[in-house]
Amino acid sequence: MRIKKFFKPHHQIGISINYIHVFEGRDGEGNREVLSLPACGVDYTF
Repeated sequence: MRIKKFFKPHHQIGISINYIHVFEGRDGEGNREVLSLPACGVDYTF
């Protein structure tokens, strides 16, 4: 008995939109400040 395996491509795309918090930020006068910065990412799996 002979079994054939077929390749079936499977692609995935993921998109993320987030905010990150930087606890070591500094303001204009040099004082410590928490910064909230936008972040985004794209993930492609094939």
